[in-house]
Amino acid sequence: MHDVDDFLRQAAGELAEHQAHQQRFEGLLQENASRLVELRQRREAAAAQLGQVALPVASEEGLAALAERLNLPGLKNAASEIALRRRNIALRIQEIEELPAYQRREGRRLHIQQQLEEAEPLFNHARAELQRLEALEGMRELVEERWGTPAYEHQGWLRFFNREFLEDWRRADQIIEALKVSDFQEVAQRFQERLEQTTIFGETVRRLQNEASELDRLEQERVALLAEQAALPVTIQSRAGHMIAQAAASRGREMVQNLLNPDEALRVFAAVDGMDHQVQYLEEMNGKIRGDLSDLLGRSGKLQEEARRYEGNRHRYRNKRFTPDQFGKRFGRTGRYGKIHDRYSRGSQTVYHFHEYDRGASFQDFLWWDVITDGRMDGNWIPEVSEWRESHPSYTYTRNRDVETLSGGFMMDRDDS
Repeated sequence: MHDVDDFLRQAAGELAEHQAHQQRFEGLLQENASRLVELRQRREAAAAQLGQVALPVASEEGLAALAERLNLPGLKNAASEIALRRRNIALRIQEIEELPAYQRREGRRLHIQQQLEEAEPLFNHARAELQRLEALEGMRELVEERWGTPAYEHQGWLRFFNREFLEDWRRADQIIEALKVSDFQEVAQRFQERLEQTTIFGETVRRLQNEASELDRLEQERVALLAEQAALPVTIQSRAGHMIAQAAASRGREMVQNLLNPDEALRVFAAVDGMDHQVQYLEEMNGKIRGDLSDLLGRSGKLQEEARRYEGNRHRYRNKRFTPDQFGKRFGRTGRYGKIHDRYSRGSQTVYHFHEYDRGASFQDFLWWDVITDGRMDGNWIPEVSEWRESHPSYTYTRNRDVETLSGGFMMDRDDS
């Protein structure tokens, strides 16, 4: 039998193991996230390469012709969209270049700089002195109330019995003393002058800065448009590659036989298709990892709550005892999470490091999962894998004995768990 102290000692060790397994799962999720980013980038590049193979000379007319040959209306729509974008780019570049402000930009920018060199020091000086004046207690209120003038609210001998007048009087004397002036009117005049200067010079500086920013914006827009215009052939090929890859994945890879260089097209398509599956498998794996992590956190939370309950009221539970069976149900099962993590980790490395896409190009009807793992991992937790095997009951994968396993033991033994 075990008492509460035994339970709390065992729980502390178990919770520490939970924390370690949690960190390992979370670390693998982060690692997979980085791998997915890289795989998606590689897939984008491969799709663009497929477009280059399909359309060596990139043009809207060539894209439309390819659409007819492959019976892909989407390519024709893409050709129309890109042609429209090409026209809009050219029109906008022409509009910018014909703007008087853009044509005079160099001289105008020099003139703006000269004006700013004159206005900014005046503005900064006026603003600094205004801020210094405003920092004095009651300055703005006394100026706005017209202290010391007939317009001031409190007049006559009764004002000497008015608390507000006396407070204003005190603050005005302090300001006069601080600035070493003869009366508050001199202060008020200086304040108004600096306020006016700050407003006028500030508006001038902002206007000049906005004009300079607009000239910069026009130049940057033109540069970006010219870059987009120059990249349109790459855009055309990339759009073509993506759409051909999607169509071949659904219709069947036979459609690439209609391209000018079918062998090369099939090889590149196999790379795109293989990377698609690598991304899919890592995403599915992340879902499984999150599920097991959630299970771990659930068990850890329950154990923490039970331990907290016993720890917080030891007197109440001083006579509580646990049978070996009850202890066994609560403890000693964290090792499975280490095995699960290691299986995911090896699987992730296997999927990520795979690059022999030519093997996929040589098969007609096959399962990428088996090609990627060389048939050494069950993978039935992935819907595509289980569905494919159910629809191919007589399928048997033959391992490629000529392909070496990855370094570090990345290839996994078949595991049905």
